Amino acid sequence: MTVDEALVRRVAELAALELDDDEVARFAPQLASILAHAEELAEVPDADQDPDLDPDQDPDADQDPDPDPDQDPDADQDPDPDPDAARLRAAAPQLADDHFVFPRAVRGAE
Repeated sequence: MTVDEALVRRVAELAALELDDDEVARFAPQLASILAHAEELAEVPDADQDPDLDPDQDPDADQDPDPDPDQDPDADQDPDPDPDAARLRAAAPQLADDHFVFPRAVRGAE
């Protein structure tokens, strides 16, 4: 990908940044370097990827097909194993399905 001043200005606009001409000229090679590293990472083979992180794997494949109906499936799990996560959720302005909700940051995208 070619990084020119127009691309730097577009990225700055999307990030709600006001850059002067000197900053645009200074950030163009930095953005080019960042994108080059991202392209290199995209080429890294994922053969050694942890199967637990595989998005194509069936998340229910390792579960007991016939669970005990009298046993609460969440009984042996700590409801909140991470106390920091509980503090973050309590401080979040808005949650939906246990995910943080942020206002739309890109102007013009509906």
